[in-house]
Amino acid sequence: MTGRRAAAAAVAVAVMGAAVAAYLLRGRLVGPPSGPFPTPGPELETLRREHEALHRRLDEALQADALVQDVERHPADAIVAVRSRFATSLVREVAKRYLDRVVVRLEDVLVDEDGDMKKKTPFGRFKVGEWTMTLTIHRLEGTIRAGEPKVDLELPNRVRVVLPARIQEGSGEATLAFTWDSKALTNLVCRDFEVVRPIDGRVLPEEYTVSGAFVLDAAAGRLVARPEFSNRRFRLHLDLSDRSWAELRQALEEQDSFAKCGVPLDPEDVMHRLRELTRRGFEVTLPRKLFRPVDLPAGFRESVTVEGRPVELTLVSHDLRMTPELVWFTAGVQSKVTPAPSGGP
Repeated sequence: MTGRRAAAAAVAVAVMGAAVAAYLLRGRLVGPPSGPFPTPGPELETLRREHEALHRRLDEALQADALVQDVERHPADAIVAVRSRFATSLVREVAKRYLDRVVVRLEDVLVDEDGDMKKKTPFGRFKVGEWTMTLTIHRLEGTIRAGEPKVDLELPNRVRVVLPARIQEGSGEATLAFTWDSKALTNLVCRDFEVVRPIDGRVLPEEYTVSGAFVLDAAAGRLVARPEFSNRRFRLHLDLSDRSWAELRQALEEQDSFAKCGVPLDPEDVMHRLRELTRRGFEVTLPRKLFRPVDLPAGFRESVTVEGRPVELTLVSHDLRMTPELVWFTAGVQSKVTPAPSGGP
């Protein structure tokens, strides 16, 4: 069997290149066995014929295998191959771990909204005031739980990922400032006012879908999965506690009197606008450093020990190929044996 077919056979039986190199180097360091060879007997001749027959069968099987033939067209010193379903299962687990039990948090965020209010009179509609609502978020956080990802191979070297995620209930604390500014004739007899209240609430649960991909790459004799996730945004939606709603309503209703000129102001309308503001949500972007490249457990060792001596291996990765059945890449290997110490063997 030719040397190139031997390399292809090594792929078929998943023999790692470094182990093969170590075996060959052992022969160089130790040398041929000493002593006379035994005289061949009938049993040895039978074993030799069986060995040759098995080689012929293996050679025929390799010639009929399209994958092995493809490998033979890419000569190299060593080859690493893993099954595609094994690689995708690892990618699935890595993607899930990226987002499972991740705490997302907002701090010191300012959100405001303003508008004006008009009232219908016998003389038409008049602008009676302007309002401003400022929500200062001191802390808003929720926990992400990841579901089971769906992964698909995307040739030539990508694994597409669709990951369901869920924001679990969290909590938040903020301060609401509501300012009323009287206008037109109303301003002659009415005074402006401001309501400032601390509020708290809970983050509402919500379902999300995060999509992205892993690009498989052979680098320095290792199989690496590099993540590409551009969709990293979540929205946290806040619902105030019953206590906060009650305190806000009471503060607004205290202004709803002729003396304080809150009559044009409708507390229920203000509460509705605040609900809309909090339920629109507040955007959180996950940091890129959360999505780290991952080394898959397939590659070459950069050193081996033969007969007690370290052997350094210099690896130069070549093409990476992916098929529905296998992910494999080749590498050139150069070895450097550390000289024996003075007086050693």
